[in-house]
Amino acid sequence: MRDQDSFGWDEYPADSSPATDTRTPPASERKPRGATELPSSASGRLLPPGPSQSESGRIQWGPEFASPAGWHPSHYVIELDDANFERQVLASGIPVVVDFWAEHCVPCRRQEESLQQLGQELFGRVRVGRLNVYLNPETTKRYEIKGVPHLMIVREGEVLQELVGDHSLEDLIAVLAKLGIE
Repeated sequence: MRDQDSFGWDEYPADSSPATDTRTPPASERKPRGATELPSSASGRLLPPGPSQSESGRIQWGPEFASPAGWHPSHYVIELDDANFERQVLASGIPVVVDFWAEHCVPCRRQEESLQQLGQELFGRVRVGRLNVYLNPETTKRYEIKGVPHLMIVREGEVLQELVGDHSLEDLIAVLAKLGIE
């Protein structure tokens, strides 16, 4: 029989079982009760779980890969985030209507249809984008967004106007017309 110290934490002597083994692992190997290993990259950032395979062998992506609740991207409304905000909004050659929103916000969901229609009607003349305030704290903090929905109209990197609350398509078109954007 080998010396007990030479066994790894997962190995047990033939005359022992996990239920009767009283050894404890070194502190560096112990995990809090109920803890599980989460996948992470070399930088330490958590990674989402990968796809699973169905019985037929097809890859299935779980609901964690779906669009956030309450919003589905389209050809007329782009998804903005901290990483692409400068490129998509501040460096844009056309005016941009930015909607700061949150999943739990009922007025944000009501306004979604107006933004889709605005993007469709003014396609090529105005860009419409949505930025989730909870997933993008840097941009939210930079523009001091305190509540949602919060609309910001930007042209050539300059904020022309800010609107708080939900607005109809007609209201949005009227505001853009006052700013000379048609």
